Order: sequence, then C-alpha cells, then structure tokens
Amino acid sequence: MSHRTYFYCRVSTTEQTTANQVQAFKDKGYDVNEQFVVEDNVSVLVPALARKEFNCMVEHKLASGDTLVVLKLDRLGRDNIDVQKTIDMLIEKGINVHCLDLPVKDLSTAEGKLMLQTSRAFAEFEHNRIREWTAEGQARVRAKGRTIGRPKRVTPEKVWELWKQKHSIVSVAKALDISISSVERLKAQAENQIARKLWEMRRLPLSRAEQAHKLGIPVSVYQRFLTLAKRLCAYEIIELKREQQLTDKEVAEKLRMNPESVQRLQALMTLPEQAPAG
Repeated sequence: MSHRTYFYCRVSTTEQTTANQVQAFKDKGYDVNEQFVVEDNVSVLVPALARKEFNCMVEHKLASGDTLVVLKLDRLGRDNIDVQKTIDMLIEKGINVHCLDLPVKDLSTAEGKLMLQTSRAFAEFEHNRIREWTAEGQARVRAKGRTIGRPKRVTPEKVWELWKQKHSIVSVAKALDISISSVERLKAQAENQIARKLWEMRRLPLSRAEQAHKLGIPVSVYQRFLTLAKRLCAYEIIELKREQQLTDKEVAEKLRMNPESVQRLQALMTLPEQAPAG
C-alpha cells in the first residue's frame, strides 16, 4: 500500500479561502493532490481535535506511514500545549508530521524529535505558569472578599422588585452591579411578563383592583399594562399571520378571540411605539 501525503489548512471564520496555503505547499516542492487537502474554517481558539475536518482526517483518513503537512505549527492546535498534544498523538499513530515554517521540517526525524522535546518543555513551563497565575488571581479575589466564578444571573423579576422599591434605574444598576442598559432591558422584560399575565386573566371575574393585586402592581398603572398587553398580543397576531399565513378568523380561533378583536388589535400597530422586549 502506497503512503499518502495530506495537507491540512485552517483559516479563521473571517477569511474566505485556503488557496494561499495550498500555493505555499506547491512552492515548497510538494505535489499537491486536491483530494488530499483538508480544510477547516474555524477560529484559532478551537482545539485541533474539536475541529470537524481535522478530527475526521485523523479518525478516518490518516494511516500509519502517511504524511501530514502544515504550513505553520499553530495550525495543529489552539496554543502551544494543544499543539504538543496533537503532534504526540500523530507520531504515536505513525504519522510523519511536516511543518514548513520550522528549521527542521520533518518532526518525525531525530532532529525533529529533539526540537519537539524542547517545545514540550516550553509547553509544560507555559502550563505551569498559567496555573500559577490563575491561583494567584483567585487568591487576590478571595482576599478582597469577592466570589470566584461566574456571577449569579440577574433575572427580570429581581430587577422589577428592586425597581419598585428604589424607583431609580441608576440605583438598581448599582445594587446589582450591572449596566443601566441591562437594567432597562430586564425591566422591560419584566413588564412584558406582567402584561402577558394580565392578558391571560382578562376573562376572569375579577375587578381591576383584584387583578392588579394579584400581579403586584398599583391600580394606577393597570391601564398602562393593559395597553402593553394589547400591543404584545397584536405582535403575536402579526407574527402568526406572517409565519403561518393565517386569516383573521384562523388567528382568532387559535388565540380564542373573535375576529373583530383581532382586527382592532392589529390597528394598534399603526401607533408609533417601540417593539416589546423579548
């Protein structure tokens, strides 16, 4: 069985082609068969074996005695540590690894392995240094009394409760340590949730005061939430008609409304108001 030579190219998601890499292989004297060119269009941050085409090549195409050619060493991993692991894995499988930007092109030779030993030592040093930096950073955070890890998710309900108490976007942002724009977005989501609940209970035999009490809102803002509820329903109607091509009658049946109400709610969309938050 004749041994084959594969050429692996990786470009970032912002690039369009690997043609320049293929040409570089040809310029170095390789006879490039397009059938054996493997391409991945992924970020450099993706580990080698997490790349779809690279993983497929390793698992189903490369065989002992074959050669894998790359233009640069960084094509074989996200960082020095990942590159080292990838090369070790390939050599263990009996694959000859050629890297065109190194003084020793064939990493499978004695000279190449010696260079890899140096690279491996640097990779271990880099790994240990990262661990030390991480530990030192965590210690500094703990010393300041702060919690390590991802901050707790701020919910629309939490923002709404604080806003009812403080009545200030700025004070809520400071209390939750989030941006003013985040408070505004989450507050809008909370109001939409309340409006949807109000719309669902509109058929219940409850007075406005009773509905407001159940929703935890003052009676004075009931009408504002009712208007918001109608507008949200109007958006839903328009989406149903656009995506499912339904008639007013079909929409009315789906939403348990009468066609006249569907038409009235659609008329609300002619009013100049910003779309509800999701």
